[in-house]
Parts: sequence; structure tokens; C-alpha cells
Amino acid sequence: MLKVGLRRRVHLCLATILLLACGGDPSGPSPAEELVQDATLVPVTDMGDHYWPENAWRSASASDAGMNETQLFISLQNLRAANPLLRSVVVVRHGYRVIGRYFNSSAIDLHTLQSVSKSVTSLLVGIALDKRLIQSPDQTAVSFFPEYADIRNMDDRKQRLTLLDLLSMKTGMAFFESPYPGSPLQQLNDCGCDWLHFVLDTPMSGEPGNQWAYNSGGVILLGGVLRAVSGVPADEFAQQNLFAKLGIARYSWYKGLPNGLPHMGGGLLLTADDLARIGYLVLRHGRWNEDQVVSADWIDRSTARTSQSISGYFPRSADYGLLWWLFPRNGINGSGSNGDYIIAASGTGGQWLFVDPANDLVAVFLSDLGGGSWPSFNYFFDEILPSIER
Repeated sequence: MLKVGLRRRVHLCLATILLLACGGDPSGPSPAEELVQDATLVPVTDMGDHYWPENAWRSASASDAGMNETQLFISLQNLRAANPLLRSVVVVRHGYRVIGRYFNSSAIDLHTLQSVSKSVTSLLVGIALDKRLIQSPDQTAVSFFPEYADIRNMDDRKQRLTLLDLLSMKTGMAFFESPYPGSPLQQLNDCGCDWLHFVLDTPMSGEPGNQWAYNSGGVILLGGVLRAVSGVPADEFAQQNLFAKLGIARYSWYKGLPNGLPHMGGGLLLTADDLARIGYLVLRHGRWNEDQVVSADWIDRSTARTSQSISGYFPRSADYGLLWWLFPRNGINGSGSNGDYIIAASGTGGQWLFVDPANDLVAVFLSDLGGGSWPSFNYFFDEILPSIER
């Protein structure tokens, strides 16, 4: 087996040969220009600590931002070949967009985020806590819905179910979504009924707060909580308290009953560049310009481990926070502090948001449904992270 350093040199030599063979015209676009479409590259003059994008991200060459642009360019072509349904790749380092590629799409196209929506919901709950609209994540879920006096399958466990249990996916509810056909999630999506009542009626199968189990229904319930405490639908709450502050002007949300309730578990649509703004807010510890949009305490709490060594979802096991996935940098689950994690939001079909605080980096991948999650996941861990040279 080749040693890592030698293998990297061979890889880069092959990349150089491929570049010369596939368009070595010195007057043509450079790899840096190929990585960022339709943008003027500017010199990297700061580390991004006090930068927030206005209408658009500033762009720079990957090499200027301390990354190997040749490696990124060649491996991006491989990623595109592995996933023909890939639509957007955006990578931001030190506040400079070093990759901005849109395949059969554009930078202004809204795209389904699927379950990446859950992590946005986590931010919204944090904002409601900051505003004291929610007094504590330890408040019980049913206490926010006094109008539902006829909840079925009520027992003492359901009475004790808290917002923290919903956020940490430790609900103890008999709500599953894999396999999808016939699952409670499919029933909810297809019922044309009151989604909140559907989730509240779900039987309990265990003690809340004990065991992690993926549950989109509990996240939808959080949308009802946001309306109950703010007096406006959760999508309006998001617009007023999150999107407008980050300069996100275009978005959409799949909705249902009651009262146009947004599907908080997977219904949000954003552009890839604007999803990068969400990641950049987390990277900057909840701050945007002079505004602390969501408290640093909530960023820390929601991206701290609440469950560990969750297997069966990704090529590597993951830990979990409060509606955020956590991938240990050293590959050992349950180890170290938050700084040792790659923070991630994941949606079916290849929707990804990665936040890497240690390397001051945000990465977004969006694909048409059916595109698969693993090519983008592997590109991030096997190509983007190793491309960082300084």
C-alpha cells in the first residue's frame, strides 16, 4: 500500500496530467475559475472573522484560501460522474466561496433540503428560547397544545415528553420512518389531516429521554410549538427572526394542516448559497454582523453530543446533538469536545450541510432525489478535508 504522502503526490501528478489532457489551453479557465462559476475572484485578505455576505458571497481561489485547487477540481469531476443528479456544491472558507458549482441548475434555484430542515428548526427553537417565548426545553410538549383535549394513547410517559426529548430524538414514541412504505411518516405525509394531532396521538413505546430513535414527527410538533408561543406560523417566525437577518430573501416550505403548518422535518427549500449562510451562522457562533441572531449558548448546546455511536445511517458512525449530526474528526465516536466534531445537517437523496469550525469551513451539497448521499459525503471527508494545506 502506498503511504499517504506518496499517494497524494501521485494523485496530484495524475491530476496535472488530466488537466493538460482535458483542456490544457493556457488561455482557458484555470481550475480556480472552474470551481467558482460566474464570479470574480478576489485576493484573500482576512480570515473572515468579521465578514458576512451581503447579496452574494465574495469568491476567491481555493489555493489562495489554503486549499489544493487542482485536487478539488479533479475530484469534483469524479463526484459529478458518481452522482449525475448532483445539482449544487458550495464551499466557503474564511468567508470566501472557493467552490460554487451548479449542474443543470443555477445559484438562484430553490432546492429541497429534506431533513436538513430539522437543523434549521433547531436554530428556530433556540431563538424562541433566547426570546423567552419558550421558558425551557424541559417544558412538556403537550402543555403547548391545550386545544387538543382528545389526544389518544395518552399515558404518563406522553405527559412527561419534553421539548428536549423532541430535539434529541429521544421521544419514546412508536414513530418510525424506515422502511418508508406504510410507516407513520408516510401516513402523516399522505393523510391530509391535522399533522399535530397525528403526532400527538402516536402511542408511546418507551420512556422519553432514554433511547435515540429518528422521529420526524416530533420535529413537526416543534413547528406547532413555535406558532403557539409566537402567534405566527413557524415559516413567518423563521422569516422574521432568521432568514431576514441573514439576507435570505427567497425560500419556500411545504405545508399542511392545521393552518398551513410548515413541514419542519423536511419541507424547507433554499438555494445552496443561502444554505451556506445557515452554516456560516453556526460557524460564527450565532452572530451575523452586529446581531446575535441565536445565542452562542444555544449553538454550543445544540451541537453538543446527546447520543453517540449511531450506526446504520452513514458510511461512518455518528453522534447526535439537538437536531444536528456530529461526526468526530478522529473517527472515534463519543470522544473529545465540540471542537473535535464536524457539525452536519443531512437530508435524504444527497442534501448536506457541513460546518467545520476547526478549519473555518462550510460545505453544501444538493442533489435531485435519488442521487444518493454517499458520493457527496465521501467527497467532503476524502477530498475537501485533505485538500486543506494551511
